[in-house]
Order: sequence, then structure tokens, then C-alpha cells
Amino acid sequence: MALLLVAHELASGCAVLPEIGPMDGPNAVSETALVPACVQRLPSASVVMGDANFGIFSVAHAAAQAGHDFLLRMTPPRFHALARKAQLTKQGAGWKTYTLRWTPSAKDLNRQHVVSQGTTTP
Repeated sequence: MALLLVAHELASGCAVLPEIGPMDGPNAVSETALVPACVQRLPSASVVMGDANFGIFSVAHAAAQAGHDFLLRMTPPRFHALARKAQLTKQGAGWKTYTLRWTPSAKDLNRQHVVSQGTTTP
């Protein structure tokens, strides 16, 4: 079994070449481990969008390092943990805006190390 990560350029709908990695075995990788190589193939100044499984520091970092903006959905526990550290800057009926410099936790740094050790296709 293999993991397949595909990214689409939204203005045209064009898919960039996918990243493929082993799902099981000694070289198994996570979907998020495939992100850094995949975002490198996106057109410059793209906006990376990801669902809750991708709303983690390593994905945000990979997008930023590739020169892209990003919009990542987070799981409620992750959002609330970060919101406790953030500064509320604006709010209205049903919405809030926060400012936060997202620095990696020890768990994020360990995950980043594991991601960087992952095997991806060239």
C-alpha cells in the first residue's frame, strides 16, 4: 500500500505531480511527510490549503519555506491550545481574529524531525 499526496493549482485546476510514499514497512511515511516535496512543485506565491490532518506546524513551515501563504484547518484541541497563547485582535458576530507567532512545541519538533527523515520520490 502506498500513500499518495496530490496538490492542485486552484486557478486552473491543474494537478502537480503527486508525492508517493510507503504506508507500511521500515520506510513508512505519513501524508504530512510528503508535503515538503509536493509544495516545492506548486507555482510561486501559491496559497496552500489543507484540512485538519494538515493543520500542523510542519505543514505550515513547509509552505512558508517554499514561499507560499497557507490556510490550514486545525483540529479543535490544536486550535484552542494555540488560541490560549494568541492575542485577540478583532471580533464580531460569530468570528474572531487572533495574532500569534507559531513556534513549534517539543512534539512539533519531533514530528518535524520524523518528517525530514521520511522517504519521498524524487
